[in-house]
Amino acid sequence: MNINLDENLGYSYGNNLAAKYIYEHSLAEYLIIMNPDMFIPKKGDLDNLVGKIDRARKENSKIIGGQPVIHTMGQSKYLSIRRIPDKFDMLIQVFFPLRILWRDRYKKLWFEDLMPFNSDVTYYIPSGSFFVIDTKEFVDNIKMFDKRTFLYEEEVILGYKIRLQNKAMLLDHSIVMNHSQGESTGAKNNSMNWFMFKHMLHSKNIYARDFLKTSTFFLIILDTLFYLNFSSQRIVKLLFRIFNKK
Repeated sequence: MNINLDENLGYSYGNNLAAKYIYEHSLAEYLIIMNPDMFIPKKGDLDNLVGKIDRARKENSKIIGGQPVIHTMGQSKYLSIRRIPDKFDMLIQVFFPLRILWRDRYKKLWFEDLMPFNSDVTYYIPSGSFFVIDTKEFVDNIKMFDKRTFLYEEEVILGYKIRLQNKAMLLDHSIVMNHSQGESTGAKNNSMNWFMFKHMLHSKNIYARDFLKTSTFFLIILDTLFYLNFSSQRIVKLLFRIFNKK
């Protein structure tokens, strides 16, 4: 089944439209939100994951979905789930020097304190590249993705709303799937162009302003640090290319 739109209204809008259609027509108990650059290496992994979520929900009514461990291809770490970021976490995320200074805090945000995962983990923010979630919970209770987020941070806002509803997600540590990050957006090696930066900044502002209830002054600081980080990365890459040609 295809749902055709006259224009590209973004990741959140498209997934919401499909989820609402599936819910209204009672087509599936669970939704699979999945990027086209995800790889499922083993036959039966999806069935096993949904089975694990079903069993967990019988023991813990808070669980509404989950995901496998996701390996971003080309990276040694399995960074896919996150804790809910507060205001200071947001500043750390957008400005590399702060990530160095508060390295342990940044690692904890990404659950690196629990790696390698030797048991299942409950969490709130799923990977934007792949997760499974109860259709009714996603549409009726969580109210889907925030459609204002065209690209990026939609999973952060979703996780925040999951926690508000006193619900949670489950990481199945026994299943690993691969993500060829950048294939779906065209951003290789974690590079970011102006289009991507603009939408990420917009989404971060939505989360900070409307969910964390930050001040205008905080948003100015957040935007400034993010601009500095983005500009410095672009300059370094430009210099690297120039000197590499010599």
